Amino acid sequence: MRLVRPQHPAHLFLTVAALVATACGATPPGVATPAPSTGARLPEASAEAKVALPPSAMLAVGRAGVPGLEVIETDRSDPALRMPLGVPDTDWVHLLTTLPDGTGTIVRNHRFGDETGPEVRLDGHWRLPTIGQDPLPVGRSLDGSTAVLVEDRGAGYAATTPTRFAILRLDGDGSPRLLRMIELKGSFEFDALSPNGSVLYLVEHLDPGNGGRYQVRSMDVRSGALDATPITDKRFIDEPMAGVPITQLRRADGLVMTLYRGDEHPFVHVLNSMDRWAVCLDLPANGAADAAAALDWGLAETGDARTIYAVNATLGLVAEISPGELTVRRTARLPASTSAGPAIVLAKFGHEDSGPVGRRAAVTPDAGTIIAGGAGGVVGIDPKDLSLAWRALDGQAVGGLALTRDGTSLFVLLASGQIVALSTSDGSSRGVVPGDGYDRLVAITGG
Repeated sequence: MRLVRPQHPAHLFLTVAALVATACGATPPGVATPAPSTGARLPEASAEAKVALPPSAMLAVGRAGVPGLEVIETDRSDPALRMPLGVPDTDWVHLLTTLPDGTGTIVRNHRFGDETGPEVRLDGHWRLPTIGQDPLPVGRSLDGSTAVLVEDRGAGYAATTPTRFAILRLDGDGSPRLLRMIELKGSFEFDALSPNGSVLYLVEHLDPGNGGRYQVRSMDVRSGALDATPITDKRFIDEPMAGVPITQLRRADGLVMTLYRGDEHPFVHVLNSMDRWAVCLDLPANGAADAAAALDWGLAETGDARTIYAVNATLGLVAEISPGELTVRRTARLPASTSAGPAIVLAKFGHEDSGPVGRRAAVTPDAGTIIAGGAGGVVGIDPKDLSLAWRALDGQAVGGLALTRDGTSLFVLLASGQIVALSTSDGSSRGVVPGDGYDRLVAITGG
């Protein structure tokens, strides 16, 4: 499919996603080590990749030092459109953004491609929240009715400084209005909103410093009252929680899955944002002591929403999670890369159907291949037995993945700032996207 350079920027849309933190003490599941499939190809990047033309698609990308995002065509380096960084509504029509304005902040809900739109000015410095390593902001309920901002306090603030949040209502015409300001004693971070925006979930840090003990609290948005009872793992009520959030996956059924790096092993904190309960799913502890590699975990969901994969290509670990049963069904250890090592959940953009995007993991639309990127390249994993299907770009650190909507082509953002295209069938090269200096790959359409 050949995409025509857009004449009307308003026809381009973006949506994003991210999750929370807890550490559970249950014994991590065992790790099997299946052998690679017979005849599996382990392709390497070839010299021809520099001259081959990549598949036609449009990518939303970021560049270091350049504010906002650019939309580029994969066969030309000049941007087709520039857009601010923000959070879209569920209809993918409006983008909620924050803009510093002297001693205040302008919160604007504008149509894609349009710099104007209904807005409100708040006193103080505010920003949209982010989760863990995910590069894109969150903070908007699934029904688009509610948004949460966090105070942008900058570095060096005292730990005793109260934490402030601004809760906004978005009216039927998209106009934002301040519902209330929340000030809490202690250190809190945004975790999630219930699908209808009625409940706000916060992570309360109990220890100073990153990675200490924490607990999840809920707040009724209408009254602004913080629930006195923390939300704990309903199976291990007294289990202490501690860890650093890495990435988050938010589902349409209200489950919010946040992958954490814990003290002893990584885990997925599963929050039911509809009914205010949680469970914790432990992941394999292999390589947990490697701080850099531990951040290379990713979460990816199949198109039918029946299976979620937690994958760390750097450590060679994959776990299959059942969101219905809330269990880890299987785990596997992939053969080691030939290179020493050391990636967003779902995103969509454009009127037409588009493909999955992930910082570290993605699943082809037909659920035929699990893709994961890490410090030592990209791997394709066969979901039937969680075995290695192929390996590509050995020794090259990966920063993001994007699949075309037909699932046949994969765009890979490298730490070098280049974007390359691979075939999802065997990992062979399909070309290099013009330009360099990219540091985020957040959405794709076409292909």
